Amino acid sequence: MRRSLLNSGIAQHALDFVWQGTAEGDFAVLSREHGRYLLRQTDAAERGEPLASFTKVLLALRDPAFDPTAVVKHPATADEVVDHANLESALESRVLLGAKHVSARFKAFQRSSPKASREAALNAVALDLEALSLWHTAYFMFHNFREYVAAYSADADAKRALARLCSLYGLSELKGSGWVGILSGRTPPLIEQALARLLEELRPDVAALADAMDVPDAVLNSTLGRSDGKVYEALLDAARKAPLNRHRPFLGYADVLQPHLDKEFLALRGRADESLKEAAKEWSTAFPPAAAAAAGPGAKL
Repeated sequence: MRRSLLNSGIAQHALDFVWQGTAEGDFAVLSREHGRYLLRQTDAAERGEPLASFTKVLLALRDPAFDPTAVVKHPATADEVVDHANLESALESRVLLGAKHVSARFKAFQRSSPKASREAALNAVALDLEALSLWHTAYFMFHNFREYVAAYSADADAKRALARLCSLYGLSELKGSGWVGILSGRTPPLIEQALARLLEELRPDVAALADAMDVPDAVLNSTLGRSDGKVYEALLDAARKAPLNRHRPFLGYADVLQPHLDKEFLALRGRADESLKEAAKEWSTAFPPAAAAAAGPGAKL
């Protein structure tokens, strides 16, 4: 039996927040609906028609000869990896390549199955549409985050912390899927290097960034993120109040744990029995410590 105190509060807070963003909808369904809309916008872009403001990233697809990988700026150093312009060009390329790919697959299915309905063709590329939705959302969020940071001028230190946070979000996406044919083979090591350095630089600002969310203790319900900083006192109090610890021994002990306990071993209370002592003595006689040390690690004596 395994239970968690959920003391961070993050899991429950995430669940409380998620339904507000989806209006209790299903992620997969909503993502595919978004993907279907992006497919229609891709067709509109290819026909030269106007696009919605948040899908203008697809405008480049008006040119049939356009290569989505052409907008990628391949970094040569860790500094170039975290550059916002380079990150956005990579995220943009992933959206364009994904849109072009799913549009081609959708049309190929319609040509190969002319009697199939449009719904059947959409279902055939459903997974691609879901991926495209996630990639477009990531690009849209990063693009707006980047613009906000660029325009922010209230405090230089806050701007620096926000810029690093923006880079961290972009790097987290570079570690995701959909980068085949976009990122070069030398990029992943640079991502790891940049990520390690960025986390170190962000560490002093993490508490302030979290506090800036202004989530009150009563809502977060966290022993780890409480405003008074009394983490260990809160952890102990939570453990005492946990339903699992209200019984001695805990519920399930007789059925789950007790039948598998080695009572003879537990009775030793940390003392080795005579058989173990004799085995240790025989080992030390056969392989004296001085001889083992002189032979070096891994040597056969």
